[in-house]
Amino acid sequence: MTALLMLGFMLGIRHALEADHIATVASLASRYPDRRQVMFQGLAWGLGHSGMLLLVGLVVLWTDTLIPEQVASLLEAAVGGLMLVLGLAVLRRVFTADQQPEPELRRESEREAGATAAAAPLPVRALMMGSVHGMAGSAALLLLFVDQVQSLFTGLLYISTFGLGSILGMLLFSLAISVPIGLTAHRLQGWNRMFQLAIGAVTIVVGARLMISVWG
Repeated sequence: MTALLMLGFMLGIRHALEADHIATVASLASRYPDRRQVMFQGLAWGLGHSGMLLLVGLVVLWTDTLIPEQVASLLEAAVGGLMLVLGLAVLRRVFTADQQPEPELRRESEREAGATAAAAPLPVRALMMGSVHGMAGSAALLLLFVDQVQSLFTGLLYISTFGLGSILGMLLFSLAISVPIGLTAHRLQGWNRMFQLAIGAVTIVVGARLMISVWG
């Protein structure tokens, strides 16, 4: 059982660092120059993802019924669609900022940094995106270990350990991405725009590929 839980924890870290998860959290965090708020976005995503996995796992293990393949495909397509929206929102924010004069852009960045430092709003979008990712990924996760589960308790413990690993993995990624975001947010506006453009474009590409893979 210990080996199974350790495997779940490591798989959770690896699962958090999949391309669609990284692109989603990067898009959510790209607007915040404060490291604490960037990590807060990653934590919220991880909590939403793990909480939904635990909820779906409880239902599946209790009823002994797997998620239908059609439902899983629809959830994957929904994730892809939401990623397209997120990526477009990042690009829109960058192009809107490009139309502002440089002094006004600097003042707006300073106001955002001050507001972030003063109060950390509840990252509802990150929590919701994590929940959607959790629903979409629960089918594959449960298929991996459902044959090895001896009891409801063991199954829930495995999912919880997997969830903790995914939270840790996303926190580590959030910490890593907060460095370039913070360094370029105030003094290197040009590099910050390029960085955000790259994040938005990658999010759109990953979301589109996800939708194409599902419907194809």
